[in-house]
Amino acid sequence: MFTVFGDESYDEKRERVFAVSGVGGKQEEWDELEIAWLKLTEGRAFHSSDCEAGREDFADMKREHRMKLYKDLVSLLISTNMLGYVVVTDLTGFNKIYEDNVDPSKPYHHCFVRVIMHFAEMGFQLIPRDQVNFIFDVNTETNFASGLLYDYMSKTDGWNFGAQLDKLSFTSLKKSVGIQVADLVAREFMKHCDNFLIGPKKYKYPRESFKALSRSLKYRGIYEDGQYWRDFASKIQEIEKQTGITRSGYLQWLKENNVKDNSTNVHRYLIRLDQLKTKGILT
Repeated sequence: MFTVFGDESYDEKRERVFAVSGVGGKQEEWDELEIAWLKLTEGRAFHSSDCEAGREDFADMKREHRMKLYKDLVSLLISTNMLGYVVVTDLTGFNKIYEDNVDPSKPYHHCFVRVIMHFAEMGFQLIPRDQVNFIFDVNTETNFASGLLYDYMSKTDGWNFGAQLDKLSFTSLKKSVGIQVADLVAREFMKHCDNFLIGPKKYKYPRESFKALSRSLKYRGIYEDGQYWRDFASKIQEIEKQTGITRSGYLQWLKENNVKDNSTNVHRYLIRLDQLKTKGILT
């Protein structure tokens, strides 16, 4: 079984950039990594922003020790066979497309889906072919809708890699080294995009931790900038034509069922359309 741990990261005001990471490996690889990770952290629940800022479990640790720990953990990740993938999106561009967006979890689910798709395809290409088990950080705002969406992806027709999806579960950073790993990777890619592609240009050079992860070729990401979302907007009509999923149809469905626009109901609507198409009621 190939297991992927996932987490999210965003700028301090959740206004400019949003990222979701996935880091995957075989169970025996995770077991080895966990032993080495806990030895370095001395059992502390590692949260990358807390380590850098000297908060929470790192409030009593001197800065030079915190920075060495961060560097050592990055080096540990590079030394393993783990593979990381991060989807980073420009929130300004995203929000221009979804101007009526009242659900702050939509950027999360957009990135979440792309991470799932990436690792499902990877599982299909593994030799021997393998299913992928996903474990994401606990988030009461997104987990229920994520589960519905994951179930939809695993069962929908027309996508070749749904059969590679095993179970989806959730756990907390404090209980899981895997989530701590995904947190570090998500933050590094988010910070790089915010520092050099989106936010105010405060630095001349990328973070050494980001450069190390990227140069290893084991950790990579995609960045969806403003141009990506402008191109996406121009393709919406074609997407609606191909899928039969339209904004007007969705809004009408919300009204008929007296429910609100949120991620859970978006996924309920998609599942309902799929059911109608299967029964031949909708083409």
